[in-house]
Amino acid sequence: MPVTKDELLLINQKTLVKDVAKKLDIFQNSIQTVVDCLEETIREYLLQADANENIEIKLFEGIKLKSKFVPAHKDIHPETKEEIMVDDKVWITSKVTRNLNRKLNEQRGN
Repeated sequence: MPVTKDELLLINQKTLVKDVAKKLDIFQNSIQTVVDCLEETIREYLLQADANENIEIKLFEGIKLKSKFVPAHKDIHPETKEEIMVDDKVWITSKVTRNLNRKLNEQRGN
């Protein structure tokens, strides 16, 4: 059952798995296994970003995840104002395209 939080209908993974299993007449644990594998595979791809190559995953139509490599660099600690060294990392961002927004609003009848 979706959770309502201050006028926000929060639909979590458990609810999505249950709904998909019902629509496809498949056991929920089978759907959950696919979701878990998909999540692990996406994580593995995103972690492949390096100094030579960033990663973009088109997760669903109109939804993208991007992984950008951020090299180690010097920065200023916000509280102590000391210069510190920051380790390299990957920075993940997401994007919903205008096209998806348009399609959703067309389906809605607006």
